[in-house]
Amino acid sequence: MARTYCNHGLKYHRLYSTFNGMHDRCYNPNDTRYKNWGGRGITICDRWNKFLVGTMEALNNFIADLYPSFQEGLTLDRIENNEGYSPDNCRWATKQEQSENARSVRPVLQIDKTTHEVISSYKTLHEANRVTGISWDCIGRCCHNKPGYKTAGGYSWEFAEVI
Repeated sequence: MARTYCNHGLKYHRLYSTFNGMHDRCYNPNDTRYKNWGGRGITICDRWNKFLVGTMEALNNFIADLYPSFQEGLTLDRIENNEGYSPDNCRWATKQEQSENARSVRPVLQIDKTTHEVISSYKTLHEANRVTGISWDCIGRCCHNKPGYKTAGGYSWEFAEVI
């Protein structure tokens, strides 16, 4: 995607590269990440879309909306993964939070190995690990039916059906 001359002083600021990366992922079919964003219908709201309101206005809006909560070390995350970029659907998140919000994340069920009743449900393997203290890797191996991994921490585990 062609870049225009940068005279706003933000060329090397993370917000500017985040802003441009967001546009490339959503609107540049030549970007290697396009298939996972624009290729599946992820768009940018009119307020932040430089193709609709112009680069400077869109960038100023983006900064006005997100700079107050910006912190170094965090990355832009869409709260609802199947929705586009907008002030209501974006936040700054840690890499851990982002990994737990990925499309590939599946809910996990902790099951009593004797009664086969569901004891608890967790949003992610990592959440199950944090709450129970049982290795997320062992829980994952049970969920994937790996040989030798019928139980972890004395419980059966399986992925919940996602509807």
